[in-house]
Amino acid sequence: MADVFRQISAARAEEQELQQQRQQQQLANAALQEDLSRADDLEFIKELARDQLGMAEQGERIFYDVND
Repeated sequence: MADVFRQISAARAEEQELQQQRQQQQLANAALQEDLSRADDLEFIKELARDQLGMAEQGERIFYDVND
């Protein structure tokens, strides 16, 4: 009988963990959907290019903080 209660308890703990993972994935999906909705926004694309690729427009200067 105790074995059944342990299995139930383990299953409930696993269910909670899976629910948390599901919620985190839903938040990540929402963020990606937001990014996709801005795929035609030139300013958004420029921001991504700067932040993720370190790119700059012609004439801009890039300064790197080497203190970190």
